[in-house]
Amino acid sequence: MRDIKDVKKTLFDFLELDKIKKVLIISDNDEDGLTSALNGKLFFEKKGISTKVFFYNHSDPKFDSINTIFNSFKPDKTLFFDLNENFVFDIMQNIGLALKDFVVIDHHLGNALVNITQNHLILKPGNFSKIDPSKYPVSKMVFDLFGGIDWIAGIGVIGDFSFEQWDLFIKKSCENISLKELFELAEICSCIVSMHEKKINDLFNFLFETQDPKALLNSSFSKLNGEFQNILLSELNRVKEDGLFFDELDLIFFKTKSKLPSKLSNLISVKFSKTVVVYSVEKIFVKCSFRRQDFRVNCNELAKFSINGFDNSSGGGHFPASAAKFPKEYLIEFKKNIITYLEKNYSKK
Repeated sequence: MRDIKDVKKTLFDFLELDKIKKVLIISDNDEDGLTSALNGKLFFEKKGISTKVFFYNHSDPKFDSINTIFNSFKPDKTLFFDLNENFVFDIMQNIGLALKDFVVIDHHLGNALVNITQNHLILKPGNFSKIDPSKYPVSKMVFDLFGGIDWIAGIGVIGDFSFEQWDLFIKKSCENISLKELFELAEICSCIVSMHEKKINDLFNFLFETQDPKALLNSSFSKLNGEFQNILLSELNRVKEDGLFFDELDLIFFKTKSKLPSKLSNLISVKFSKTVVVYSVEKIFVKCSFRRQDFRVNCNELAKFSINGFDNSSGGGHFPASAAKFPKEYLIEFKKNIITYLEKNYSKK
């Protein structure tokens, strides 16, 4: 394992900061991706390097939009934040040779990139830390590598459910705001990326321009969050009555509204120490989130096993948290696969 100072030198040498003029950041569209991109852009802009940010929407990748950015902006380097190699490869397949040298900063499991002609650098927490990658968000990686605003990184840490791992960092980042306010800021960002994804660029620009946590607390984004929290609370209160419980497997299935599975699964997993599968049925696909905070079930393996053999499906993530997407005609088989996996791989002992 290398020292983080050595990793930073490798990264900065690769980026050639004294030569490049334009950088494109392609980041995940959740709290971790949002805050990673923000501190990343702050770093490059302070260096006098023009920077554009594109948020990758897994439901609607908009490869044409990425192509347009490449053709008009012509970045010297591209950075991928909070997107594993599988998503990076999908993007590369669609933009072709327009992509020059690139860096992937990520904490997910992913397949190795093979037959790639572009120079590239992939950085994971394991390059410089023994902390479980699922508990080392990219927002914290970017802060450790590039610096930036600590409370911004703190939002990403909270959003990725890693605040216990980084308790001291979170508390230290509350120099100008209270801990309660920092968690409220995280809730606001969670609201926008979950329920109002078309406003993510507006939120990003607002934070980049103000860099003021108090401004966000008093913004229109905060008002939207009030509605969002009421929806989450209402759904959380339904779990005990409407959830499907398998006590012998410590398993809960819960059907919720569109765009809620990820955030709601975190809340349910805190309230119930069980394997939580929260899903929503869309027009064509089912989208679901898996959680098990005590690490007694490998949610990454569970997600992949749950969709084994399904067409047009994807699944995976971290040990304690993962997600899957599959055509809705597989829903019954999906549930059976989860039960089969847990019967073979889980014991209450």
